[in-house]
Amino acid sequence: MAGGGRQAGDLRSSQGAYEAPGPYPYGQSTGFGWVVFAAIMLLLASVTNLMFGIAAIASSSFFTTSGHYVIGSLNTWGWCLTILGALQLGASFGVWLRLSWIRWVAVALAAVNAVVLLLFIPAYPYLAVALFAVAVLVIYGLARHGVPPSAA
Repeated sequence: MAGGGRQAGDLRSSQGAYEAPGPYPYGQSTGFGWVVFAAIMLLLASVTNLMFGIAAIASSSFFTTSGHYVIGSLNTWGWCLTILGALQLGASFGVWLRLSWIRWVAVALAAVNAVVLLLFIPAYPYLAVALFAVAVLVIYGLARHGVPPSAA
């Protein structure tokens, strides 16, 4: 690039740090990356919840049959995961569209997902704990870095 000027589509600011494209300002240089990470993980969690929810509803042999659930049965938790996955799918697209109010909906859905996954541990223990950790990272990314700086 001749003269060191910025080209169209370049995400670097005049100081060399990367900025988020579009009208939504992030407070820190790492904020954009955390929000993108959270949106991608929310999308992956929603697809995973949809797949496992449908498998649980269909009484697939994929899950352990000897699990004892605190509330309900495998079929009940399958419906919970399917509905939650559909809501998370919509919320992940809302985060991509940079709707500020949907970020708090996504945080709430990730928190509900974390609780549901802890209750789903008897069906698939290792995956439930791994997805719980992902839900915690989504909550952190959206709650800490997904909020625009105050207009003070």
